[in-house]
Amino acid sequence: MKEQIIRQIKNVSGKISIIIDESTSQVQNLCEISKEQPPTYLFLDLVKLSDEKSETIFQSLLGCLEKHGFDSEYLKQNLVGFTSDGASVMLGKHSAVAQKCLYQYPNRYNNSALYESPTDWRSVNHFHIYMDKLYTLFSRSPMNQRQLAECAAELDQVMNKIDRILSTRWLASLFQTVSAVQFGYSSLFNNFSKAK
Repeated sequence: MKEQIIRQIKNVSGKISIIIDESTSQVQNLCEISKEQPPTYLFLDLVKLSDEKSETIFQSLLGCLEKHGFDSEYLKQNLVGFTSDGASVMLGKHSAVAQKCLYQYPNRYNNSALYESPTDWRSVNHFHIYMDKLYTLFSRSPMNQRQLAECAAELDQVMNKIDRILSTRWLASLFQTVSAVQFGYSSLFNNFSKAK
């Protein structure tokens, strides 16, 4: 599905914005695509870093985008935004990742920082509450954990642990939690159907 969305973006020369969070030797890229319609958010990749220097992060970002078909020419025409947390390696004044993007892709117009977690955004708040309730339901009750594991076993699935979405390092915890729910959806559905 990801490849299909990327093809659609490229076919219409969709403008993209990158949301990136570096944490514990990882870079995460989330592309925001908008072209005469509400933005679409697509988790692009999780990349392991050798260190947390701005040049390493920048080269890893370019490599990730290239791997998914967004070459330098496409980025020069269509990269319009860059967002990250307030880390100096990302948004510093001289050699940060944002500055490297601005130098290489001068059409980029937005360099904003997410100093607070997205739970402060009204549009995301209900989703965050729902995920917290799932976390609470399965983290505090061994019986609920066992029932969910049994439902997953019936469907020959592996159910990953549903963690809490943190206010710091929120992008990493969000990805981990949403992935667990996404890939374990059938098990969750089966579990809630039986409980009903």
